[in-house]
Order: sequence, then structure tokens, then C-alpha cells
Amino acid sequence: MDNVNKSKFDRKSINEILKKINNNHRIMLPAIQRKFVWNEEKMLKFIDSILIGYPIGMFLFWELDGKFLIENKKNFSFYKFINKFNDREINKNEKIEDFEPKIEDYIAVLDGQQRLTALNIAIHGWIETKKSKFGKNKDLTKKILYINLINRPEKNKEEDELFYDIAFVKEEEKEEYEKKFWRPINEIRDIKDSDIENYIKTINIPNEYILRVFENIKHVSDTFNDENRVPYYLIRTKDMDMVLELFVRVNSGGQVLQKSDLLFSTIISSWDDGREKIDNLIDDLNRKEKGGIFKFDIDYIMRTCLYLLDRPLDMKVGNFKNENTIEKIKNNWEKIEWAFNRTVDLLEERKFNDSNITSYNAIMPIIYYTYKGGDYKEPYIKNELFKYFIIAQLKQVFGGASNSTLKDVRKKLVIDEEKFELKNKKFNLKQLEGFSSGRNDFEIDEDEIDNWFKLNKGQYTYLVLSLIREGMDNGMDFHQDHMHPAALLKDNDNFKYYKDKLANIQLIPASKNLRKSKEELKDWIAEDPIQNIPQDCPKDDNGNYIYTESKDFLEFYTARRKILKKKLYKIFGFEYNDKENTDISRDIEM
Repeated sequence: MDNVNKSKFDRKSINEILKKINNNHRIMLPAIQRKFVWNEEKMLKFIDSILIGYPIGMFLFWELDGKFLIENKKNFSFYKFINKFNDREINKNEKIEDFEPKIEDYIAVLDGQQRLTALNIAIHGWIETKKSKFGKNKDLTKKILYINLINRPEKNKEEDELFYDIAFVKEEEKEEYEKKFWRPINEIRDIKDSDIENYIKTINIPNEYILRVFENIKHVSDTFNDENRVPYYLIRTKDMDMVLELFVRVNSGGQVLQKSDLLFSTIISSWDDGREKIDNLIDDLNRKEKGGIFKFDIDYIMRTCLYLLDRPLDMKVGNFKNENTIEKIKNNWEKIEWAFNRTVDLLEERKFNDSNITSYNAIMPIIYYTYKGGDYKEPYIKNELFKYFIIAQLKQVFGGASNSTLKDVRKKLVIDEEKFELKNKKFNLKQLEGFSSGRNDFEIDEDEIDNWFKLNKGQYTYLVLSLIREGMDNGMDFHQDHMHPAALLKDNDNFKYYKDKLANIQLIPASKNLRKSKEELKDWIAEDPIQNIPQDCPKDDNGNYIYTESKDFLEFYTARRKILKKKLYKIFGFEYNDKENTDISRDIEM
């Protein structure tokens, strides 16, 4: 509590804050902070708000002396603010390697990172972007923040428009802008009143605009030099637990963050390149080079690390070092990284992505199995792994207390909970027989399969159809598609309730789905009989497609339902009776 009592409330000017950020990194970022995530538009709106005079919010700073930082270099990591923002990639902060022992007022930012980073980029740096929309990625240009000196702020702007005439200007366009009396804000933000007239003379402002330009420059300078502009609360403590507690409360509205947030901060405090390794892994897993296919994040990586190392997922921060968990993560990082990447390779191979995954927790046991040395290459084993993955999502096995469910699945995979070695390095779904976590299990019976036909088009129908995966090994991306177009069925009272059900949904290559549109199934097949092959479409005894006109939709629906059911029964080892009567009305029961 003594540390808290030494804390204080104060204010500084924007220029003074920026000076400390760029002078020997006197203001810096602790490892617990995340990456800068604002975009150009948000930065402009923030600068506009500052110029208008709106409050920019309270900041929370943590003061430390250089001697303490040097002595505790292995325990705490701090990073520089970025001043260059690339709008096409994650921007990484550089670690601070050296501190001056005589400096007693280093400041770590606990709350306000995004705002201060935006200011630093806008005033002391630039945005790096492609020269043109369709240009090469390597052809980059700088964009500097400019303000129009001869325009008055417009009071009657639309809600989302800027009040001040400011913009990030490309390097090759600045000459054109400067002809129209735009200037970098950084050039004018520190001009004293007595120097404004001389500055105006140097840029040859027409006489009719001199007064307005004077007012604009003075306003910018006054704004950035106002000593009350940045309110902050400064805490003085060397108690890391107290800082972490304060950080998570401030950054989560008083709610405690996930333990993985704290684990992350603890790990990278004592792991020199841990932040970079974790960031790179996230980029790789999300397939950033392909535009982002998945949505793995730091929380998921940290929880999975605990899972792979056979630790409880709800550990407290204080237990990480006691359990030597950090060292184990660092020492096993290559293997952890490898298991993540191989698992995501499998997901991508089966055309899974963020749009058709309902539970990322269901992926974790596959990573665990791979990490522990399980075989994942044989086609049969791949099928068994994906049967597990799909059933886990269809039955929402991880929908409740996911930590206990993950622990129970892990029990089924290992011989015992002392050595945590796999029971079987050739995974079979039968290993999970008898598993239950609450009301959840992996059991599939005939009633369960019947219930799948009640599903409407969405993530769950994709999962069912991906079990019946013939034709999905050709490297293409697949979309779900109505076989008989919904547009042709929606106005028919006999058809409309069945149009979105599983028995009318197929998986087809994405490119074909975009072209199929609203045409009759019959016409789509006829356009290209070799390429336009409907998935599991009913046929007559001669192998010809039948019921391909919307007028025959109910006959089509009944016949295709039988085809899909027969295939699903075969997958799960049930005997199918070809002569059974199909009551399709059960598919639309409420």
C-alpha cells in the first residue's frame, strides 16, 4: 500500500510526452502491452479530436529508475514505441537493450499505448504503404501527416467526417499539396507566437489568407504545448504482481483477464525474443500470407502451451515460475511450434477455415496428439482425427466448461497422468469411448444422424458434408451451395421449409458456386456436364441425374436424404435399410 500512496495525478503537454518517447526512450512500453492495432482512419480521427479540444482520456504510467531496470533486465522487458506504421503487416516494437543508471524517471505505459503510438507515428514518423493500389508490395512510399493551413475548420461536417482538414500525404504527392498550402503538422506544432509571422513569409501565403493561416498555426502550436493536455496517473512501485493486477483491471473494465494474458507477459519478460517468436507463429498459423484464413491469438497459444506441457489451464501467475513452466515453454518452443503448424496444415488440407470452425478448443487435442508424437500422416488416421474434430463441433463437446473437457480428453489420450505418454500413436476415435464431460460425449447413434437433417445451411451443415468428403482432395476451396436454388423455392409453401436443410446443400468448388447463381440444377449441370458435378445427386438405374427441376424438389429432397443418410451410416458403422420409409416432415419439426 505504501507504493500506492506514493502515486500521483499530473498533466503534461503532448510535445513534452513525445519528447520523452523519443529522447532515450524515457517513455516506453512494458512487455505486457499488445501490438499497435489502429488504422490510418482511426489515427486521423484521434488527431482531429485533439485539435478540436476533445478530452483524450486518462493515461496510466509506471515510473522506474534506470538502476532498477539494469539490475532486473532478466525479469522485465521493455520496448520502444514505433514511429513507422506499415498498413500491410503487424508492426513490431524493438526491445530496449540498455538503460542509463542515472535516469530516475523512466516511464512504462500501462494504459494509453494505442493513443500515444498514434501520436508518435503522426508527429514523429510516418505510415508506410504501397505507392499504388495495384502496385508491387515492395514498391513503398511514406505518408506524412499534413494540415491545410488556409482552410477554416468546418462546423457542419457529417458525423464521420473530420472537423479539420488533415490527411496523411504520400511522399510523391507532397509537392502538389504544398502548392495548396498544406504543411506537415510536425513542422508547425512547436512554433512560438513570435515566430509565426516569419514562418508565414517563408511559405509565401497570399495576403488574403495570412490571418487565417496565423490562427491555424497558433491553434496547432497551442494544442501541442498545452501543459494540461495529457492527464495521467503515475504509480511508483517495483512490485510486478501489483502492476499486473492494475494492468488487467484497467484494461478489462475491472474484470480479470484470462490467465494466458498474464502468462504471456511473464514469459516475454524473461525470454529475449519470445514476443517475436510468438508473433511469428500467430502470423504463420493464421496464414497471413494468404490474407488470413484462421483466427488464432495469443490467448490460444498460451493456453495450448499449458495443455501441451500437461499443466492445469487455470494456473495462477505465481505458479508459472514455481512449476518451471516458462523454461519448459522456451526449451520446447521448436517442438511446440512444429505441432501447431502441422495441425493447421491438416485443417487447411481439409478446407477448414475460420468461417466453418465452430470451436477452436476442439483443435487443441489434435495439437496435443501431434506434439506427443502421434502419427498424423496415414490417410486412415487423418480420417479418424477429423471424425473426432467434426463430432466435437457437431455435438458441441467444448461448449461448456472447456478447461475440464480438455483435461478429460487428455486423460483419454494418455496412459496415465504421471508420464503423460500417448496410449496409441495411431489415433482411433474409439479411444474416446466412455468419455463424458457433463452431458457431452463423442457417441454417435442413428437418432443423432437423423437430427443432422434438421440443420439449416451454416457451419454445422458444412461439418456434416465434410464427413462425406469425396471429391474434396483436389486442392480447391469449397463453398456450401443450395442444389435447388433457394430463390426458386422460397415462394412455394410446399418447398420453402426444406430449401435450407442439409439434404438440399452441397459442397462445390468456390469458383463454381459464384457462377451457379439462381439457375435450375438441370441447367447448371447441362452447362458443363464434365465439370459441373452435383454432390450426391439422385440418379436413375442408367446413371442419369433425376429430379433436377425445381418442380420435382420434394422427390429430389427425399431421394438425396436417403443417399446422404446411407453414407453417414456407413461412416459410423450402422446398417442402413434401403426399404425404410422416409418421413421428411421430421426435418422441419420445431
